[in-house]
Amino acid sequence: MNKIQFFDGGMGTMLQAGGLKAGELPEKLNIKNPELVYSIHKAYAEAGADIITTNTFGVNALKFDNVSEIVSAAVTLAKRTGKKVALDLGPLGR
Repeated sequence: MNKIQFFDGGMGTMLQAGGLKAGELPEKLNIKNPELVYSIHKAYAEAGADIITTNTFGVNALKFDNVSEIVSAAVTLAKRTGKKVALDLGPLGR
């Protein structure tokens, strides 16, 4: 029998509720405010999510010079939950 697995929910919505300012890039918080990002991952894990998606939806070389640093930080934060981790990738915006 297959086990149903659940992903976490919307990171952007939760970051806005946590104080993300208008126009601020949420992916920068992986480095500038990692505890905020981790607290959201942790809340989803505690709510029953089996898979935690990284805070990387908008990370690409068109927006950031330090893609590797941001992605590494995001993966580390998601892994702290002890759950499976999935990289979240969005459109380039062009």
